Amino acid sequence: MPNQKPRCARAARLTDSPLEERLANLNRLLLMRHAKSDWNQPGLNDRQRPLNERGEKAANLMGNWLVQQNLIPDVILASPANRTQQTVELLVSAIRSAASIGKANQVGQPADQSSALQSSALQSSALQPTVEIQTVDCLYLAPPHSLLETIGQANPECRTVLLVAHNPGLEELLSFIDRQYHRFPTAAIADIQVTDLDWEVALSDPRQFVRQCQMATIWRPKELPSDQRESA
Repeated sequence: MPNQKPRCARAARLTDSPLEERLANLNRLLLMRHAKSDWNQPGLNDRQRPLNERGEKAANLMGNWLVQQNLIPDVILASPANRTQQTVELLVSAIRSAASIGKANQVGQPADQSSALQSSALQSSALQPTVEIQTVDCLYLAPPHSLLETIGQANPECRTVLLVAHNPGLEELLSFIDRQYHRFPTAAIADIQVTDLDWEVALSDPRQFVRQCQMATIWRPKELPSDQRESA
């Protein structure tokens, strides 16, 4: 983990509602398992395995889905494994693309050609969400306590933290948080609300941190609406 924590801009929100205003007072922890990897290259070690075609599509799908849920992470904490790094790259690319389209649609049609050019320039420079990405060596095949230690080092200014890592550690951490087993396939994302605590509590008092976590939902690629899967 770098010594200097990144300064986090608050996640862009595409719409406003009373529910979003209430959720804005919470920290959001997103846990994601890397997308499906390719086992058909026997010469590679475990860290080197890339995504397969299914995994690439799933990473793109989940990036689009996060934007639709108004959950653009301020920072992504990622395992150094190649399959995890590729998942993050595709996820962020999809987030930026989907968020820009959503913002552009809200702007509407400009009145004349000069304003059209000005609007296009603004959209390309100002409407792209900024997502800080950190590669954290200890997240490779990390157990729950290492996952919590990494979360605990996130910058307190970050409101939405996305951690991308591996099973079985992620499934075990979800079981601790929700006190029951949750199936967590590749590219799944768990949305967890964290109340009244800074991230550093995950490091200083992990039991207290877990008690303040509330599972909102788990999104699994195969369980998303069919129109979302077909458009990915």
